[in-house]
Amino acid sequence: MPSIPTNRLDIPGLRDRAVKEYCAWQQSKVEQSTLKVEYQKACDVIIEDGMDLELIHRDPNAQYLMDKCVKRGVAEHIVNDIDEWVQEHKRARTEE
Repeated sequence: MPSIPTNRLDIPGLRDRAVKEYCAWQQSKVEQSTLKVEYQKACDVIIEDGMDLELIHRDPNAQYLMDKCVKRGVAEHIVNDIDEWVQEHKRARTEE
């Protein structure tokens, strides 16, 4: 029987919607339109490959995105900022 990771993100809702919301959050952190496009590219890659935030969080490999032509800084933020987004996302949901 496979073990269940104890550090699951517990993001409610649809997985692809969470990726889209995460992408919008990342885009809100930058001003330049070229960077916004890069964040969209990264999220498109994640969805097209059938990945989700849980899988990226479990194996935070920026090289995976860089191999798909996503700029390094954007790839690093995508794989490393998930915990921060989850905390903000949960806090916002409890305030509704």
